[in-house]
Amino acid sequence: MAAYFLSSGLAFSFSQFPVKDETAIAHSLSLQPAYFDGKQDKRLQAIFHDLLLDFRAALTTDCNLYFEWANDPDTRAQSFSDQPIPYTTHLQWFYRKLEQTNTLLWVATYQSWQPVGQIRFDLNAQEAIISFSLDAAFRGKGLGYLILEKAVAKFYQIHPDKVIVGYVKITNTASNKLFQRLGFKRTLAMQYEAAYRYEKYA
Repeated sequence: MAAYFLSSGLAFSFSQFPVKDETAIAHSLSLQPAYFDGKQDKRLQAIFHDLLLDFRAALTTDCNLYFEWANDPDTRAQSFSDQPIPYTTHLQWFYRKLEQTNTLLWVATYQSWQPVGQIRFDLNAQEAIISFSLDAAFRGKGLGYLILEKAVAKFYQIHPDKVIVGYVKITNTASNKLFQRLGFKRTLAMQYEAAYRYEKYA
């Protein structure tokens, strides 16, 4: 980052002080509003979080963690089936998904070990249906956008030929904003009532 500031003229090296070139100073001052607008703390925080975020494949030992995430009240409220999931039903679903070759189950981790959410891709011939959720303790920290952004990029390294498709309730403001920020194309969903369909190509 320091190298960029120096090369762009935003900053000066110690060897240049005191800076007497008024043209260089004016150039630096003219550039600064585009970078230092009062939001740089959030940008730096996002960069920091991004460096500490990673993904791993879900394991059998994650079964109970997925059960807790799936039955989180907010998660259920935004799901197309909003009823609580019985544990026996979850067990069957989870182990079936682990065995399916057309499903990717990823756990998002923070600082290499802390699970903070999950993301799933269900693949068919042309599409990959995406589903994700964030642990309640990590919401409101800007991680949702970073997780979705990194997961999409990682997925396209593996399957560049697939169209990623997401379905979101119209009332789910947070998720709708995430998909739109990432450049997904939005249309009304035919498969679900009062929902949007989002599509993104590599």
